[in-house]
Amino acid sequence: MPRLPFLLWLGLVIHFFPGCGPAEEKPDAINNSDSTQVTANETLLIEESQMGPIGDGKVADISDGGEVQIDGWDEHSTEIDKQKNYFVIFRERQGNESYLTTGRFTQLPHGDRTKLKLNQGAEKLTTDHVLLIFRPSQVSDEFVDHFLATIPLEDPTPSRPDEGEQTLEDARKAALFEHSRNNLRQIVLAMHNYAAEHGCLPPGILVGPDGKPWHSWRTLLLPYLDQRTVYDLYDVTRPWDSSANKTVQEIGIPEFSDPVYDELESHHTAYGVAIGDHTPFRKVEFDGTKEGFKAALKQGGTFAQISDGTSNTILVATISPEAKINWTEPRDVLLDGEAPPLNSAGGFATPYSQNQSQVLLAAMGDGQVVSYTAEKLNEGRLESLLTSDGQEPLVSDEQPTSRPKVILELKSNGAESSAKFKVE
Repeated sequence: MPRLPFLLWLGLVIHFFPGCGPAEEKPDAINNSDSTQVTANETLLIEESQMGPIGDGKVADISDGGEVQIDGWDEHSTEIDKQKNYFVIFRERQGNESYLTTGRFTQLPHGDRTKLKLNQGAEKLTTDHVLLIFRPSQVSDEFVDHFLATIPLEDPTPSRPDEGEQTLEDARKAALFEHSRNNLRQIVLAMHNYAAEHGCLPPGILVGPDGKPWHSWRTLLLPYLDQRTVYDLYDVTRPWDSSANKTVQEIGIPEFSDPVYDELESHHTAYGVAIGDHTPFRKVEFDGTKEGFKAALKQGGTFAQISDGTSNTILVATISPEAKINWTEPRDVLLDGEAPPLNSAGGFATPYSQNQSQVLLAAMGDGQVVSYTAEKLNEGRLESLLTSDGQEPLVSDEQPTSRPKVILELKSNGAESSAKFKVE
């Protein structure tokens, strides 16, 4: 599944798009397409896709000797050698100041924790920082070992956005937007795969024998999001909030988490559907047994029932973070006549900015992921997109966007080592 672009959450966006050519060759620089390992006193130009990400996490504690306890470790690679040095970028969680240095693992990752000792720069580090660790395959041990400096990293884009150039913050927002689109693509693809197997869309809510909501469509999609292991842990004969399902509730599912909502915990969902009699997602009752559950899986709405056409009907879209819905919880946006106001706790949301307008991002029935401005969704138009028979198609607000290509330039030369980002 797509991972958050490397360096995105640092505010130093390097968002690689296939088809971009390699950086221009220079006499004193070696491009990352070269298979030769780069040694000390040479300059390396690298793109994000070949930076060799190891992992990232939050600084939990720092010893006097510069050893760092890292919590919330998100592993990108299991190939870690305690005898080797790695590049480390650290940045304040609420700030723009970033530094690049080197360090060595003193404890291999265990669960979501690990330890690292910085070779230099520990005096600049606090528990308000996040760390990102990487090692390009093109660098030799000598190259990293001789990188003996702590380098401040600056925004390489122009400071005057009115000159027509895109700033790094613009690129960061664009990359967040693209990550969100990828999540919604995976979700709507999972819905289509579910429909191919069961002949219908997943029920929006499965109602148990006690008349209460038991299971969410999100849980039913797990096998189609490469989350079969989590799905097998879930007890379908017990409600979502039962003690039997407590462990599953606390597991974060990447496709349901959106980086634009960085304040949300990982087990909360950023996406929801509209539940109602005239939407593709409806409530289905079952008797609480495994046999009844299997039967209920085939009782959802169908694509054939979407008379407006799948390209004019929203299946899933961004919801307000104020709802704080656990992804297992059978709670979404209830559509009883009018939809709840945009950005209200019970409604859909417009968290993204495009061309100075706030937009909602939605996956349509035909699999497309499109955006709509808040202005266009007023006056009942949102309801027409959420229902299967609204009879009022809308044109989306998709606009072509350009994104800068950012290159990291590294030179290993002892205390005179250097690092900087360049935009091409």
